[in-house]
Amino acid sequence: YICYYINGYNFNYLNNTFWSIILYRDLQPNMGLFWYFFTEVFDEFIPFYTVYINLLIFAFCIPISFKYKNQLIIGFWLCLAYYSIVKPYSSFGDLSLVIVFLCFLPQTITKNLHYG
Repeated sequence: YICYYINGYNFNYLNNTFWSIILYRDLQPNMGLFWYFFTEVFDEFIPFYTVYINLLIFAFCIPISFKYKNQLIIGFWLCLAYYSIVKPYSSFGDLSLVIVFLCFLPQTITKNLHYG
């Protein structure tokens, strides 16, 4: 509501904040691989791959949620870790959030990280 008020009762700030992340408008080199992929793909295929990659980011959270339906914290941590790695404008802060969250749950994580 504050952004809406500051912009003079206008929703133009949504275009610059949320839609720029979803539509990958700022194709500058960063830590992620999306900028490189979209600079190499043909221009007529960019809308298709934009939709496909956005769906792919959230598609992996569904099987993780079903696998860890009894351990919601582990499922949340895995979804957060996956999203922080594959999001289009990733940063070290995203990965550090995952590592800090891992440090808060040492017993739960070590119990589930067994082989076999």
